[in-house]
Amino acid sequence: MSKYKELDDLETLIEGMDSDLQTKYLKWLKLSNWYLKNEKTFKPEKYAKYNPGDVITINFGFNVGAEFGGRHFAVVVEDNTRKAGTVMVTPLSSCSSEEEVKDPSVYLGVIKELNFPGTDETHSFAVINQTRPISKLRISTPAKPTEPKLNIGSDLLEKIYANTEAKYTGTYPENKEPKIIDPTKP
Repeated sequence: MSKYKELDDLETLIEGMDSDLQTKYLKWLKLSNWYLKNEKTFKPEKYAKYNPGDVITINFGFNVGAEFGGRHFAVVVEDNTRKAGTVMVTPLSSCSSEEEVKDPSVYLGVIKELNFPGTDETHSFAVINQTRPISKLRISTPAKPTEPKLNIGSDLLEKIYANTEAKYTGTYPENKEPKIIDPTKP
């Protein structure tokens, strides 16, 4: 028995999980502890300057319900200074085809640089209803100013912006209806 009841409750909770969930949760607790340990000495100015459209790799963490979690690519959706401790991002996910993308996500097509070697046909989409600020401490790549960065370009970024505006203001483009925008069509 621990001197903290919460730790006993946590142990009971973890013991009741299946082994896959236990592994994911314990990895997240370890990483979360690392974040807590390092946040006081964290210096965001040592990280890269992130521009709108830059793609970064983030651990969104172990979250509840339908909240986006785990390690994923995300696109930066704000002009961010090196000194800022947070950056606003829209998570990216993958699919086999455009038909799999559900509103309000934005289909982005095949972005070759995001595919694993040997899998050149994975399609990407932006999960705009999960846009959020994240601590730069969560960024795994590119973290240093000297690391190369991928940028999705202004056309795809504008599609994300237009659909994000539509989602949160109700001003949908063309006929005021929600729509997945296909970047391959003019």
